[in-house]
Amino acid sequence: MGYKWKKFNNREILIEQPHIIAKRIKFLKKYLQYLQSDNYIFVFLDETWIYENGSPVKTWVNESDPLGVPQRLKGEGRRFTILHAGTARGFLKDCDLMLGSDTEHRDYHKNMNAKIFTEWIEKQLLPALNSLDKTCVIVLDNAPYHSEQLRKLPVASTKKRDMTQWLQENNIPYPPDSLKSDLWAIIRDKKQFIEKTYAVDDLIHKRGHIVLRLPPYNCQYNPIELAWGFIKTYYSKHIPSASGPKLEKTRQMWSRALENFTPDMWANSVRHCEELIREDWKKLMGNLPIDDIPPIIIQLSAESDSEDDWGSEHFESDSETE
Repeated sequence: MGYKWKKFNNREILIEQPHIIAKRIKFLKKYLQYLQSDNYIFVFLDETWIYENGSPVKTWVNESDPLGVPQRLKGEGRRFTILHAGTARGFLKDCDLMLGSDTEHRDYHKNMNAKIFTEWIEKQLLPALNSLDKTCVIVLDNAPYHSEQLRKLPVASTKKRDMTQWLQENNIPYPPDSLKSDLWAIIRDKKQFIEKTYAVDDLIHKRGHIVLRLPPYNCQYNPIELAWGFIKTYYSKHIPSASGPKLEKTRQMWSRALENFTPDMWANSVRHCEELIREDWKKLMGNLPIDDIPPIIIQLSAESDSEDDWGSEHFESDSETE
C-alpha cells in the first residue's frame, strides 16, 4: 500500500518548514556576502555544558592491562554551563565563562539568562573584539537569553492599546473605531515586514559590529559546535586523573582542554562549516549569484511565530565524540 514503518527525525521535519527554509536562505546569503569581503572577521559564540567528573567516553583499551582501563566515574557531579567565543584564529582571550549549577535541574539553560549573557557581552566579548583588526560578524543562535527584544512585536493576546501604539510607532494606518480583532488582522498582515530588534544586537551594533543569527535548527553552520565535541571529550578523558579541590581541578582541566583545541583546528572547523554553507546555498539556489537574490520575505504563520522556534534541541548535540 506504499506505507513503511519508520522512525521520524523531528529535526528533519522542522528544518524543512517553509519559514525555516526562508530563514536558512537569508542566513546563507548574508554569510556568503560577508565572506566575499576582506573587511570582516567572523566570531562564533555558543554555550555548552560539562560535568564536574566528566561524561562517559568510549575508547579502545587492553583489558589484560589493569593500568590501561580508564577509571570508572562515581558520578557525573556538579554541572557547569560554559560560554565562549572564537574565530578562525582561535578562542578569544578572556572570553571563557563558567557557571556552576546551584540546582539539580539537568537543563543547563536554566543557569543562563539575558542579564548574565548581556554582562558577558559588555565585559568580556566586546573588549576582546578590540584586539581584532576588522569589523566583526558575530554568529549566534536564537536562544531566549540571546533574544530579549527592545520592542516586542504584538501577539494575539497583546492589549488593544499596545496594538494601537505599535501601529502608530510603525506608521501603519488603521480605522479609529477598529475592534481588537481588526487591529490584530492588520498587525498579522504587516509585522512580517518589521524586523525584530534585540537588546544584544543593539549593544553590538553600537560598537560597530554586526550580528548574524543562525536559522533555527541549523547549528551545523557554527564551527564552535565542532570545537565543543573535541574539547569535552578531552576533558572527560583527563578529569578522572586530575587532583586537587573539585572546583579548582575542574577549571584547570577545562582550561587545558580549551588550549588543546589549537588555532589550526579552529581554522579547519571554520573551513568545514563554510564548505557546508556553500554546498547548501547551491542545493537551495543553484548557481544563482548571491547578489542577484532579492530580499527574503518570511511569511509568518501560527507555527512560525513561536518564541520557541530557535532550535533548542541542538544543545544536546554537542556531546562528546566517540
